[in-house]
Amino acid sequence: MTAYLGGALLFIWLVAAFLLVPKLKKGNRYQTAAKYDLSNLFGYDKIKKEAETAGISLNFKEFMMIVILSASVGLIIAVLIGNLFFIAVGIFLSFMLPKFIVMKIKTRKRKNILFELPDSMKMYTSKLIDFPSLERALEMALPDFNGESRVFFEKALKGLKLNLPAEQVFKELNKEVRVKKFNDFTDKLLMANREGFHLRSIESLKETNRSLSYDVKLIKGIDLKNKQKYQKLYAMIVLAWAMPAILSTMNTGNGNVFLNTLHGQIYIVVFFIITIFCVIKGDEYLTLNLEDL
Repeated sequence: MTAYLGGALLFIWLVAAFLLVPKLKKGNRYQTAAKYDLSNLFGYDKIKKEAETAGISLNFKEFMMIVILSASVGLIIAVLIGNLFFIAVGIFLSFMLPKFIVMKIKTRKRKNILFELPDSMKMYTSKLIDFPSLERALEMALPDFNGESRVFFEKALKGLKLNLPAEQVFKELNKEVRVKKFNDFTDKLLMANREGFHLRSIESLKETNRSLSYDVKLIKGIDLKNKQKYQKLYAMIVLAWAMPAILSTMNTGNGNVFLNTLHGQIYIVVFFIITIFCVIKGDEYLTLNLEDL
């Protein structure tokens, strides 16, 4: 009976998924209203803004696919083990997982940019000694740039080649990078461009780079300590799950206490949700805030 009910729920969910992700057409007020309601319900607008700050394009249909796939995890587990309370896990995941995924990608990209900047700034400064021109030095340094930050410098070089004002080009670059000490670096670049690339201006650029390098070194140290804390968190979760695993050996008649009794099924679902919550919130707590640097 449970298997038939689970199969019916899975079919209903697939139909709902098809309806929730419609092909939106202009002038269709019903679909536009449905999209707006779902956006508010799952926080699409807020998550989309977070994605955009990381250079990630996330449209409504892609977002709803993540929501539906997240919810499907709980539904599939419910059908496989015959515990329909696991549908609650799917609902919980549908609200928590999309934001978690976007924030993980955003943090990774942000960290990569920050860790790459000192080397990029050092290379750019060294080229200015031989090529005292913003455009020429960047052109010569760019082949040695790697990773996420290279894209930003490529845009800057294109702007300089199009003879856009240097102030405008580096203002846009600062918006992309969003690191205060890099703003100081570009301010000094612009000043040197006006007054000339002499030894004093080059040394000033190197000083800013050394300061940022020191900050990055500290951040890497904190990041390493946080990775050790992650390991402790996961170890505690494994130990916490050892108790249900041990208790599951205590069968009631011919059934498993967590699979075949009502209170056991509810307990394991609640325990599962608490575990996911701890992982997500633990990640938020241990993740470095790299937005206000």
